[in-house]
Amino acid sequence: MLEALKKAIAAHPESHYLRYARPLAADLDWSVANPPKKDAGQAGRLGETRLHFSADWPPRPAELEKAGDDPAARLLKMDRAVIGELIPALRDRTPTRAGFPQAWVSGVGTLPRTCDVALEVIEYHSRCRFAGTNGRGVWFHQFPEADREKAVRRVEEWWKENKDKSVAAGIRDQIGHADWYPDKVWMAKNLIRIGESQKTDDKEYGLKVLRNMVRQYGRNHVAVYVANVLAEFGDTSAVDVFYDELRLHGGGEFNCVIAPYLCTHGGRREWEYLHFISTHEIDKGKGPAAGAVWVAVINSGKADSNPSAVPILGLAVSPKAVSASRSHAETAVEYLQKQTGRDFGFKRGGTPDERSEAIAKAQKWWAAEGRGTYTFDSIEKNLAKKADPKK
Repeated sequence: MLEALKKAIAAHPESHYLRYARPLAADLDWSVANPPKKDAGQAGRLGETRLHFSADWPPRPAELEKAGDDPAARLLKMDRAVIGELIPALRDRTPTRAGFPQAWVSGVGTLPRTCDVALEVIEYHSRCRFAGTNGRGVWFHQFPEADREKAVRRVEEWWKENKDKSVAAGIRDQIGHADWYPDKVWMAKNLIRIGESQKTDDKEYGLKVLRNMVRQYGRNHVAVYVANVLAEFGDTSAVDVFYDELRLHGGGEFNCVIAPYLCTHGGRREWEYLHFISTHEIDKGKGPAAGAVWVAVINSGKADSNPSAVPILGLAVSPKAVSASRSHAETAVEYLQKQTGRDFGFKRGGTPDERSEAIAKAQKWWAAEGRGTYTFDSIEKNLAKKADPKK
């Protein structure tokens, strides 16, 4: 195979595919010169794996059973102690026969190497991340050699310190070393889940890691991503962080990023401040291109069902809002109809004139009646009645 590949490379010096073929030839050459040692165990056979590693990781037990004697499947079915056997394979560049569909780029498959599969299995058993490959679109073998070696040494150091400790202790040790935020979040989630089934402080430790990340990243998309993970575990402490960020930074460019989170998890205080910001944005003609909060509220997935959104929907049908974004003003009319039970005649399939007429009716109703009816006081009172019908 190597000889055939070398001939093909020599015959097509201008080929677009050389960037895939040359590294593969180099690693095949390496594997010929470095055959597996007899005492390498299942890890020494990883180059033979045909296990299909899908995006739905880890493989289901039925898939592993179907794989039979496949070395990767056997290693996945073993316990955590197998990590020690896998560490030498992290320096093994032997191409495998494995399938990684997410590795396809421009129709060309980047064939995973033994070190890639070894890392996947180590991370599966340890529930830790060591190299930051997750979500970056490259495999471990594609890292610069110095970066690969740094990661291998970290795994060696980590295993020496944690092989006789619990999985949770291993995660705690590694989580501070992660410099790629999805890796840190992934490990924190693993720690929280372990802590949920045990009488330890592991859950609180994991939650604390995530809370600190929200504060670290402030009000950008990373902070919101982490805040949503916290919310999965019933922790909405990010509401206070984001509210303070709104207060401190006013009309900052990232307000539109945190607005949907506040629409989902915030209370009256947050909705009133979103309304305050939206009022000033619309007055200045700020629309979607400028990252307007009122547009983010409409797109939040809550504006058609949360009564607290109604005052912002009322703002969104004003003439200035229509000028800033007619499509969002139309959506606001549609949501007002759903929330208030009133029919302004708006239909998605209506003609431009019919939609304009519906907007005009909504504007008139809001100015004459809606603004006075749907105050935050009345909304809060009605929500309390729904929560406790006896009131």
